[in-house]
Amino acid sequence: MKLKSWLEVGRGRCTSLSAHLGVTVSRVSQMASDGVPVKFMNAVSAFTQGEVSIADLVEERTPEPEQKAA
Repeated sequence: MKLKSWLEVGRGRCTSLSAHLGVTVSRVSQMASDGVPVKFMNAVSAFTQGEVSIADLVEERTPEPEQKAA
C-alpha cells in the first residue's frame, strides 16, 4: 500500500506518524507525495505494522525511466 493511501484511511494518522518520526506533519505530507527518505523507511513500515512495506516505499521512490524521443 502507498503511504498516501494509508494516511487517508484514518483520521489522525499523519499526526501520529509525524510524532513517531519526530518530524512535522507537513514533512509527512511531503513524504507521502515525494517518497520516504531511506532513513525513515524501516520506521514507517514498522509504525504501519507492515501495511506500508519497505518494498512499497522503495517502489514509490524509484523514478520513472525517461522516455527517449523518437
